[in-house]
Amino acid sequence: MKMKTCNWLDSNLWGGILLINGNCCYACCIKPNYNIFDDNRKVKLKDINVKELQEARYKLVQDINSGIRNECDNCEFLVERDSSEINVGALSYLSIANFKTCNLRCKYCYYTHEELGEKLIEEDSYVLPILKNFYDSGAIKKDGFCLGLAGGEPLLIKDLIDCVRFMSKNLTNSSLNLQSNSTITNAVSKIVEEFKNITGVYKFLYTSIDAGTEEAYTKIRGNNLYKNLINNLTLYAENSTFDEMDLKYILLEDNERDMNNLSEENVIGFCKIIQLIKNKNKNKTTVTLDKDLRTNGTKISNDMLKAAGTIYYICTDILKVDVNFVGGGLIYNSTVEIENIENIKTYKDRIENKNKYINIFITEKEKKVKLINKLAWWIPIKKWRNDFRNKMLNNIK
Repeated sequence: MKMKTCNWLDSNLWGGILLINGNCCYACCIKPNYNIFDDNRKVKLKDINVKELQEARYKLVQDINSGIRNECDNCEFLVERDSSEINVGALSYLSIANFKTCNLRCKYCYYTHEELGEKLIEEDSYVLPILKNFYDSGAIKKDGFCLGLAGGEPLLIKDLIDCVRFMSKNLTNSSLNLQSNSTITNAVSKIVEEFKNITGVYKFLYTSIDAGTEEAYTKIRGNNLYKNLINNLTLYAENSTFDEMDLKYILLEDNERDMNNLSEENVIGFCKIIQLIKNKNKNKTTVTLDKDLRTNGTKISNDMLKAAGTIYYICTDILKVDVNFVGGGLIYNSTVEIENIENIKTYKDRIENKNKYINIFITEKEKKVKLINKLAWWIPIKKWRNDFRNKMLNNIK
């Protein structure tokens, strides 16, 4: 028998839930207005009755199929599968955004500045009791589990490192998805030091930069922590703290709120940050392109296309960095957004002066290699040519 399910509800797919703002359990991140519990109850996360939660997840699947709850109607992530293949069991993914408090005041954030400035309640700054509750109740997979930490700013979580240690000790093939602004220097320094000794957990950092100049960053983020950001990302990279660092650029075009990052200066500046981090990071560095969540489902402007297409070209063709499209705005959940993404990918064919960007991002070492190859080309005998090239290349520092 065929039934409807979705990536978030089915443990054979993503199988995750979001615990947000201290007392709500959401079935997915696409439509976060809908609580897993049909009575919209609010509960303390560390005191969640996991058995009731799992029963509510299963009931949600049943109610979607019976038409009682229509919140998910027409969602692109709703899929039809054979009932025998659907597993609303142990979670593969648990995302915890336990508070709204943050040290930045980003203009595009859907929390108000008052909410972001709320004093952090001591109890909400601890996540390990929540994780242990789910673990002790058998509600998370012992192999292949991912913990997502967001906020607010998750570097304010007091037992963040303890959570990673717990996963290292008790789970196999686990991973951490840390969605942080990476600007709190003392917390970053502690993570760099402590993560060196924690193995068995794939550590993934997800930081949105959204600018390439200090001025634009300060306007968009509401706080001048641009230098902190660059220094902290560099520290992470130099110490290979994370197995993967994904640096995000949210395309913004809202002049009424003085929120625009589409200038070439910002595009070049952002790509220079990517080059810096990639060159210092022995592990994986990636880029994510997105746009303001409020513009979801709308065609991007020519200016936005130019900025996004240029970033995509520089990162993929020159810097050799993978570019992803996941988030709230640019996401494969509508025909319009799919078209936007394809237009961004093909924009590089319209860039007329590619040498301009190549010359900006070519390193001194690459310039020397290029010159040596050009000089070696004139040596007629192959052995002499190769000997000359190898000798010169070995002298490059």
